[in-house]
Amino acid sequence: MKYQNENQTPLTLAIKLFSTTTHMNSSKLIFYPFLFLLGLTLGIMLSFSLQRFSFINPELALLPLTSNSSSTPPPSQPPLPPVMELPELMHDMDDEELLWRASMVPRIRKYPFKRVPKVAFMFLTKGHLPLAPLWEKFFKGHEGLYSIYVHSDPSFAAPTTETGVFRRRTIPSKEVKWGSFNMIEAELRLLANALLDVSNQRFVLLSESCIPLFNFSTIYSYLINSSQTHVEVYDQPSRVGRGRYKHHMSPYITIDQWRKGSQWFEIDRDLAVEIISDRRYFSLFKRYCIVSCYADEHYLPTLVNMRFGRRNSNRSLTWVDWSRGGSHPAKYSRMHVTVEFLELLRSGHVCEHNGKTTTTCFLFGRKFLPTALDRLFAVFIPTSEETSSLSPRPVHSLSNQIFEMTRRASSLEGSTARDIICDAGAGAAAGAIAATFVCPLDVIKTRLQVHGLSVATCSGHKGSIIITSMQDIVKKDGLRGLYRGLSPTILALLPTWAVYFAVYGQLKGLLQSHGDGNGQLTIGANMIVASVAGAVTATSTNPLWVVKTRLQTQGMRSDVVPYKNILSALKRIAHEEGVPGLYRGLLPSLAGISHVAIQFPTYEKMKSYLARKSNATVDKLSPGNVAIASALSKITASVVTYPHEVIRSRLQEQGQARNHEIQYTGAIDCIKKTHKTEGLRGFYSGCATNLFRTVPSAVITFTSYEMIHRFLQRFLPPPTKNSSVRPKIQSQVVENGPPSE
Repeated sequence: MKYQNENQTPLTLAIKLFSTTTHMNSSKLIFYPFLFLLGLTLGIMLSFSLQRFSFINPELALLPLTSNSSSTPPPSQPPLPPVMELPELMHDMDDEELLWRASMVPRIRKYPFKRVPKVAFMFLTKGHLPLAPLWEKFFKGHEGLYSIYVHSDPSFAAPTTETGVFRRRTIPSKEVKWGSFNMIEAELRLLANALLDVSNQRFVLLSESCIPLFNFSTIYSYLINSSQTHVEVYDQPSRVGRGRYKHHMSPYITIDQWRKGSQWFEIDRDLAVEIISDRRYFSLFKRYCIVSCYADEHYLPTLVNMRFGRRNSNRSLTWVDWSRGGSHPAKYSRMHVTVEFLELLRSGHVCEHNGKTTTTCFLFGRKFLPTALDRLFAVFIPTSEETSSLSPRPVHSLSNQIFEMTRRASSLEGSTARDIICDAGAGAAAGAIAATFVCPLDVIKTRLQVHGLSVATCSGHKGSIIITSMQDIVKKDGLRGLYRGLSPTILALLPTWAVYFAVYGQLKGLLQSHGDGNGQLTIGANMIVASVAGAVTATSTNPLWVVKTRLQTQGMRSDVVPYKNILSALKRIAHEEGVPGLYRGLLPSLAGISHVAIQFPTYEKMKSYLARKSNATVDKLSPGNVAIASALSKITASVVTYPHEVIRSRLQEQGQARNHEIQYTGAIDCIKKTHKTEGLRGFYSGCATNLFRTVPSAVITFTSYEMIHRFLQRFLPPPTKNSSVRPKIQSQVVENGPPSE
């Protein structure tokens, strides 16, 4: 048989093979093509379904951990391969290219350098960072362990002279509308830029109103050693939870999978890559989460819940107070910042971390206003001894405790004496300094207001009214005449500005909840504060201003018995004219509240505008910018409200003649007679001189006030009311405690 097979020719074998195939069953001929098509279909379906899963080796994204307390900068690194090269933050890549590059970086398996894990701090802001000085202090000494990325409105241009850790850390940004889907796009932009640095291991999203609750070492160790990510995820059946679900998202997202949570997250590198690689759920949210649906509150919580739930702690590390209700969380000014309050945020709650119960549940706090900056510097950044262990304590209702503390802090009784001393002391000192410099102009202004233009023209001198009036005063009364009334002016200004700034500062704190995102009061709230402070000041200091006016003008009238001094003037006026004499001109003074109601809101808005332009906080505005803001606000208010000052001065001056002649029966009568005898020009008699005096006076007053106030804030010790009961705190995050800062 073997021999026969060997002797068969190829042609014979082919004929036999063909004859065999012709006898096969026809069903088998159909079966094999069908099997091929079935396999092809299953392969295509499987490839699409596997797109949602990542094939990245987790070990590539989990960087080796270093010592918790290390603050040594990482070693210098050799040049990176082209795909890993870190571009300048202000690159020209579009979002598509940026996301692609960021998703490619983690797939590189070998690195030509030793990596030191870093934490990427990503700031989503509307403009500048008003709390930047606090963050500067937080980051100081830990170079190489962090990266910073800032996404701000494109209209905001950071100055080229910007220094510190935020220098050139702004990424290419696009306009963001709070509550819209482009907030998600901004977050992805921040994540993608941060992923380009292969050393970034943890990623934290923060706003411009966020503060760190612990020092850098504690936060760094907590994050780097965390076994989970921290994205707040919860199911809320109400209309602001499941009620926002869009049925068009089904079947990819069902209502049972719909979740809500805070947008301020902390994640690891694995999750960051998955987020920027997602396109299915991103597209669904972009298309359907629009009307009455806020993507920043639902996209990430829903995505994490569906795909990464076991890796997530379902809680945020950023504390926000929603206990007051409403669509916005509570805001906190300097009046709220106390040692007790910050300790409550640090250790006033119980949670799990790495499988253990801890009271270190929040690393950051949100909605702190720029006005709290000085107090945060005073009582913030704890030392290693203070954070070495956060001892647990029973907490029944954290929100109730915080609400009660903030209620007490929002009253005048809760204001510290230090704040009042700083406001009143700086105001009094600034008023005295300004009065000394501009007293000659004040004397001329008062005489022009009371006696009109005849004072400057009766002598026949030519030239400006100011010079002519000054020459007349020196000729008649000597140089001392230019400083007539300086003592009562200073005596009046000391309590005037002390009372005004003290009341103004306290009322600003009370109405801080009516401020904007940068901690500045709205125009309406600021007008209320300025008006109330002006009314209190005018009522309490009016007698001193009556004396000041009469001392400055008594040398112009021969029928007046001169007052010997301030005390003598007060006694004589009260004796001869009664108590109402001390309050002459009070009604016009109260009407003059319109002056400060215009000046102070304008001043605050100008300061806020100049602060944004110079990328500084309002509290750190330069003296030059303070001078500009004070000058412009004073000019605006003076031009609008000057006529009432003329009426007030004429009413205050009358009655000091020997026969106690009363020329005007009241404010209305004074307005009619002034208009009849002098026309509209009479209401602006001395206005030019007044501007020449008040603008420099305002510049000196406000600039002096700001500088003296800052000095007093640094010089006077912070409140120590709670220091005696301050508990010993130790950290459960770092075994041996973080290094001293």
